[in-house]
Amino acid sequence: MVRFLIMTLQKKIIYFTTIFILFSNNFTAQNPNVVDSLKKEISLHKNVNEQIEIYNQIAWNMKNSNLDSSLFYAYKAKEMAENEGYKAGLAEALKNIGNIHSKRGQNILAISNYEKAYQLFVQINDTIGKASSLNNLGNVASSRADFFKAVDYYLNAIKLYKLKSDSLGICGCYLNIGTVYNRMQKYDKALAYTQLAADISAKLPKKTNLSTSYLNIGAIYSNLSDYEKSVLYFKKALALKISLNEQIAVANIYSNIGRIFMEINNTDSALFYLNKSLEIKQQQPNYNDYAPIYIAFAELFTKKGNYPKALMYLKNAEKYIVTNKSDYLMPLLLKTYSEVYLKKNDYKMANFYLVKQQQYSDSLSESKVELRIADLEKQYEIEKRELQISSLKKEKELNNLQMEKSKQIIWLWVVISVLFIGIAIFSQFAIRNNKRKNKMLEQQNNEILMQHDIIANQKERIKKELSETIFKSEILERENLQYKLEALKNQLNPHFLFNTFSTLISLISEDQVLAKEYAHRLSNMYRYILTRHDVELATIQEELEFVEAYIFMVAIRFDNLVKLHNRVNTNLKLFHIPSFSLQLLVENAVKHNVISNKHPLNIYIENSDTQIIVRNDFKSKKTSETSTGIGLNNIKDRYKLISNQAVEIISNENEFIVKIPIVF
Repeated sequence: MVRFLIMTLQKKIIYFTTIFILFSNNFTAQNPNVVDSLKKEISLHKNVNEQIEIYNQIAWNMKNSNLDSSLFYAYKAKEMAENEGYKAGLAEALKNIGNIHSKRGQNILAISNYEKAYQLFVQINDTIGKASSLNNLGNVASSRADFFKAVDYYLNAIKLYKLKSDSLGICGCYLNIGTVYNRMQKYDKALAYTQLAADISAKLPKKTNLSTSYLNIGAIYSNLSDYEKSVLYFKKALALKISLNEQIAVANIYSNIGRIFMEINNTDSALFYLNKSLEIKQQQPNYNDYAPIYIAFAELFTKKGNYPKALMYLKNAEKYIVTNKSDYLMPLLLKTYSEVYLKKNDYKMANFYLVKQQQYSDSLSESKVELRIADLEKQYEIEKRELQISSLKKEKELNNLQMEKSKQIIWLWVVISVLFIGIAIFSQFAIRNNKRKNKMLEQQNNEILMQHDIIANQKERIKKELSETIFKSEILERENLQYKLEALKNQLNPHFLFNTFSTLISLISEDQVLAKEYAHRLSNMYRYILTRHDVELATIQEELEFVEAYIFMVAIRFDNLVKLHNRVNTNLKLFHIPSFSLQLLVENAVKHNVISNKHPLNIYIENSDTQIIVRNDFKSKKTSETSTGIGLNNIKDRYKLISNQAVEIISNENEFIVKIPIVF
């Protein structure tokens, strides 16, 4: 039974290892000379923005050899960029920080930093930066096995790279899509996309991506068990990596070839290539990722029957896995331990490592649930000011869920401990009687299957509780949305009163007759406001009539130097826009522009197929009137709550234009 379970897992473990090697070769090694040169350059540059760019370059160059140092320089660049308001440098720093969190498996933090970087690149209209951020988000989605989202990110990144004719970026995205399909075991698509990358990179002067394309094709053929083609492409990649002097990549390719010879039981050739890989890695300064190669040696010596040497390499690999926190290698390590003891006929230890591996694999299978919980925690952190009571309630529920899981884990360990005691007792009897021993092993395996059924039931209960938690979160989000809408509408009445009464006070001191007429008009307008205060949307016709009444009063104040030009098509006037939005935009134009005989103010209200456009001459005042800060922000916030369409604002030397969507 133990041998059967190990054999069923073996194929998945080999595939996992191949994917790891595939990803690891997509990174370039640090060049110490480049880092030292960059550090010397910092003192030569007095321009702070140039210093920020150098710190970002140092962080990028160190990301594959010293994550802590890389993170230090990235945060240094981030802090300086924030102080200087240097958005381009801040975006690069956030992207570097995201890369480091991604390499450490901290996906939520990686996504947060990548998304912030993307928003900054959008603000500064950096197309390549946006594409790079989407590519990084695709890598995180791929690492989380969210393959469809990953491919969507990569394809959108390709569109942006094509706008700039960036062949290198396009090639990298094709490589990543090929890797995703390889992991999904859709090898035809994986080969097609990787070959596209190879065709593009063959035309580029630098052959780094071409070598990576060959390497990925070799890995795909390895998964297809076409070892002859796999070795052929690995050797093509090897020749290019040697010419590029990428020593770590060269060492990994030797390791790949060694594993292929191991698969076809050519242990002498496998040992030759693995030794070459280890020799190159030991010559690299600051390199300490020896766990994969040590596990490969252990597998090889297991095949050769040298079990002490295999166990020695496994212990060394375990030390590096713990030191480097390389948790993704733990299933492969435990599987190899179990296989060695199985070959030695030590069934007790083989079963021990098999159960340990199964337990570890179960924890990995729940990664999507844990990631969803982490996403919820992040969402509540963002909205904690508005949902404090609900957040505390959610936190309590999550804590209860975690406590329940902890109890289950403790209970499982108790069961496993009892199980191992039973195994020890049965093993003693088995020495005396082979028949009795076989009976005990069968009973033991039945008990293991029962425990698996219990664990499966517990997982279903956890998933059900999580679904209920998510449902409660959605209810709270809807209640919060209603609260936000009411708060924004309630801003309008005091805002309108403040501005109109200020104008009325000014008119009283200038012309009491006009002030009386103004007050009469104001009374009619406010009657409209009182009837509409609880209505979120008004027709375009109603809003136009209201704003024309408002302009009448403004024109009195400014001696007819403010004119409104209504050019809205009549067939649109029965559709809707947010209440009082046109009046706020017209009021902004009056408030922030010079109005004189030399510079009269013309305000145009027009339409497109989907928008109402408010356009006015732009002659900014040297000193602006006191503002309540509502205006444009109020309109933008209201659209966020009632529509997925955004307000557009365009400003140039001659005009100020605001486009608000029509609600059909």
